[in-house]
Order: sequence, then C-alpha cells, then structure tokens
Amino acid sequence: MRSRFLLLLVLAAAFSGGCRHIPYLKKFVKPDYYPYLASKLYSFEYKRKWGDPHKTEHGVEVRSPDGTGSWTLEFLPEKDKDFKPVDKYRRDMAVWGSTEDSHVVKNVVFSSRTAVQIQFTHYEYDQNYLVGERVHVQTVNVTAVPDPRGMFIITYRAPREEFWNRKTRKEYDRWLQTLVLSYPPEEKPRR
Repeated sequence: MRSRFLLLLVLAAAFSGGCRHIPYLKKFVKPDYYPYLASKLYSFEYKRKWGDPHKTEHGVEVRSPDGTGSWTLEFLPEKDKDFKPVDKYRRDMAVWGSTEDSHVVKNVVFSSRTAVQIQFTHYEYDQNYLVGERVHVQTVNVTAVPDPRGMFIITYRAPREEFWNRKTRKEYDRWLQTLVLSYPPEEKPRR
C-alpha cells in the first residue's frame, strides 16, 4: 500500500512539472531554453517551444510561433558594403519611420558598450491592392552596438498592437538578458 502511494506521488510530481526538483527525475525533463552557440561572435538562449533560430545573411533571427514578433541579431564587419560608422548610422536612424514618430536616437548601454537605439513605425503596403487598402503597421526597435571589428545590429519588430504584448516582449527581454557579444581578442605586446 505504501509503495503504491509513493509511486503515485512520484508520478504526480513528474506530470505536474515538479520532477525538475527531484534529482533522479531531472534527466527526463527537457529544459525550457536552449543555448545558441553556433557563432563565435555572440551567444544567447532561446525558448525551446519556439524552434531553432533562423539564419540570415549577416546573423540570426528568432520568431515567435504565432508570428506576432521577431528579433534579429546581425553583425556587419567593417569590410562589408552595408557597414557605416556609428555616427553616420546614427544620422540615418534619425530619419527612419513616419511623421508620427519622434525621431529621437537614444544612447543606451548594451553589453558594457555604448550603443544607439531608435523606435519607429514602419508601414508596409500590399502590392496586390490599391495604396492604403491593405496596410501592415509595425513598430520597430533598432539598436546599433559598435564593435572594433564592425557593428552589431539588434532589431525587434512586431505589429503595432502586439509590440508591447507581454508574452512576446517578455521573451525578447529575456533574450536580451542572455545575449553575450564577444570582444575581439587582445593583442599581446611584442618584446
């Protein structure tokens, strides 16, 4: 009788998520987050249920499963044709968006580095319809982090009404907290 009770107790703990706290049952539980270690320039954790991050031309993109938001991390080396110095990039950022945006570019500290950030509205018109008949309105947040080797560009975009959605924004904020940008190796002085 007692062994049945213990068996039921262990099974109840396993199915309720409590087996994470029982040492000998931990091996049966998958972690909620996986590390992304495919790049030597950066690493982060992503939610297992959201699927693997998608590769882009210069980096990686994480998409929410319901399509309400996505964020990209790109690295542009100095030799790339799209690379601009941070001052020029800052001037270009100030004109992004629409007339309703403030066009204020902020200085922020990101991963112990001074970065520039802007938030703006992006309108995308469907080409199959008359202008203005079908419009997709997105809010976009772009952060440019200078690096001695180039520049990291972090972009969060979501439909305007979903931009501050607690679930997606919470995952984006957690992603930012786990994001680690590498530093270039220090050169050893010659003797």
